[in-house]
Formats: sequence, C-alpha cells, structure tokens
Amino acid sequence: PSVAGSLFGALEYLTSFPYGCVEQTMSSFLPDIIVMKVVNDLGLKTTLDPVSLQQKIRAGLDRLYAFQHEDGGWGWWETDESHPFMTAYVVAGLSQAKAAGIPVNPEVVRRGVDWVRKDFAKDPRLAADLRAYMQYSLTVAGQPDAAALGQIYDQRSKLSPYGLALLGLSLEQIKDARAGEIAATLEAGAKQDQQQAWWPATRDEMLDFSADVTPEATAYVVKFLSNQRPDSPLLPKAAIWLMEHRNEGYWWSSTKQTAMVIYGLTDYLKATNELN
Repeated sequence: PSVAGSLFGALEYLTSFPYGCVEQTMSSFLPDIIVMKVVNDLGLKTTLDPVSLQQKIRAGLDRLYAFQHEDGGWGWWETDESHPFMTAYVVAGLSQAKAAGIPVNPEVVRRGVDWVRKDFAKDPRLAADLRAYMQYSLTVAGQPDAAALGQIYDQRSKLSPYGLALLGLSLEQIKDARAGEIAATLEAGAKQDQQQAWWPATRDEMLDFSADVTPEATAYVVKFLSNQRPDSPLLPKAAIWLMEHRNEGYWWSSTKQTAMVIYGLTDYLKATNELN
C-alpha cells in the first residue's frame, strides 16, 4: 500500500549506541534523532523503546561533547586536526537534536559554528559540495550566511546534484527566490526511466574519496523538491528508485547513508500524506 512505508524496517537497525570515531558516533547519534523525529512527526506506531532511545541519544551527546577540540571543531578523534565535514556534520546533527526537543549545550554548538565559518572563509579550495554542506550546516544551526550562499550560487556549475540540493535547501530556509531556480535545474538534470528517477553522485566530496553516494544525493534532492515542487512527477519515481536500491535488505550501504536517506524521505512522506 505504501512504497516508502517499508522504509521503517530500517529504524531498529539504525538506533544504536555510539562507538568509535566521530563519524561513527555521528552516524549512530543522528539516526537516533531522525528516528525519534520521524516517529513523532508522522505519528508512527512502533515497538521502539523510548527510554532506551533517550539513553542512546544522551550517550551520543556526551561522546560528541568529549570529542570537541579546543579550537571548537571536530576531527575523527579527540587529538587530531579539526576537519571541515566532521565539524559541519556535528553542528548540523546537534542542531537537529535541538529542533527535535533534545536539550543541547548551546556553547558547544556556538564554538562549532564559529569554526565552520572561519574555515569556510580561510580555505576557498575546498570541494564545492563540501562548501555547500558547510553552509547548509550553518543554516540548519540558525546561523545562515547569505553572502557565502551567494558565493556558492555563483559557482553552482561546480556542484553535483547533492551539492545543488544542499544549496537549494539553504536558500529555501532564508526565503531566497533563487531556490526555485535550483529546483528547476535539478528537475531538468534527473536521470530517469519509465518507473524510476535518480540523481547520480559517484564521489563522496565530503570525505574526499570515490564512492557511490547516489542514494544520499537522490534523497536530498527529494527532500528539497518535496518542499519546492510537491507535485513533481519525479518524486514518486525517485522514492521507488531509493527503495529499490537498498543493498542491505532493509537499509542502504552504511548507517550514514541510511540516516541521510530517511532524513530526505521524511519530507516526501509529509508532502504526499502517503502514510495516511
């Protein structure tokens, strides 16, 4: 009855205690937040134990606080250099936790926001998609930088569909009309056949290695178009593509990718009322 309803088979797999480096901690912590928010936003009936979920979220927060460096950023570990994606990933994640009603230490987020701002200004050679993600994280944190977003917009030809969706979501947040133009570009650039639609991305620019992140790119485009073009015929086709490309049964190739896909599809589910 519902293409995306089967998405929630991944929820229990996703909720886990954080362990390992910052990326692994975030890839356990963020799904816990997204799962909680999805369940509440969509009024789902699940067998998840809310007390256990709160404990996992608390453990994730404590671990992320402990991993923050003296300069305000995050790297992979406690004692390495701060990394632009890791810092932006944590800033966005903590901000999403706050938006979901979790008490978050504002000083920790403020220091992370400051680090992302400084690093963005200091290193214009960073990959275009990564720069878009850094500004997206600031926007999610309620600290958008309109001038920096304008810079990324001017160089949008360098962005993959993933980066374009991130830019579009940020512009939408600050009510910038150029978001509509980005939506039109993404619609025109979709790969599709009779049943499915997708947006290819064959390099993970956030972590700087070759990897198929097409599911993440497609999910973020779906998130953006669900807000900008809720009647787009591409949306149901993209939902089918995403559900057909789970390579681990109920989920995608990693916790990070699964979390990103669920995050992207939630807005689609709200826009379509599919679960009703």
